[in-house]
Amino acid sequence: MIYITKNTTNDICLTLKETNINASPYYIFEFIKQYTTLPLPEDSIYFYSTDSSLYTNRYNRFTLIDNDTTGSTTGGINVPLNLKSGQYKYNIYTSDTISLDPNDFLNLMESGRMIVDGIDTQVVDERYL
Repeated sequence: MIYITKNTTNDICLTLKETNINASPYYIFEFIKQYTTLPLPEDSIYFYSTDSSLYTNRYNRFTLIDNDTTGSTTGGINVPLNLKSGQYKYNIYTSDTISLDPNDFLNLMESGRMIVDGIDTQVVDERYL
């Protein structure tokens, strides 16, 4: 499980190398908001963060910055995100390039739950009303 605190810098530590066969992969995160009243396909948020682990054979470390003011609600490459509080499903894929296009993803490495804790200060998205 990944736990994210809103409006802070969050370190995510995982063990992805043990199931990976690529020599130097890029890990792409997909976050899917759960328990909304109207789940839409475009609710997937694709995100890439550089693996900053000093010991990638043992663990992988990624940084996710959540910021209600400057964060992206659609994802991006090494950018702050603006995630809504609540539960998400996450998938982590490998890719040969830093690409957020699902057609470029090679393997699904891990799936699980992510919790985003905190209070949302953003306006409610009209799609969920």
